[in-house]
Amino acid sequence: MPEPDHDIRPAATPHNASPKIITIVPAAQGWSVLCDGVENGLVFKQGSKAELAARRLAKALSRAGETVELRIILRDGRLHAALPVVADEQP
Repeated sequence: MPEPDHDIRPAATPHNASPKIITIVPAAQGWSVLCDGVENGLVFKQGSKAELAARRLAKALSRAGETVELRIILRDGRLHAALPVVADEQP
């Protein structure tokens, strides 16, 4: 029987899959939360509300086994942050 292949894979990425990206972006009337694989985004008047919703979504996806990255885009189009999200121990 052949030896198993012991190639190195990133520990945070199950089965070498790409992370699911959740992005907070400026919108005409506030801020939008967009997520890979989700057709309709969420829109909030306040950036803090958008960030809270994005973090909750990211934590839920992470608890479900997804590798997640949260990105925040400023009004001038610059990337403010790209944060890996790790699930809490509690559901």
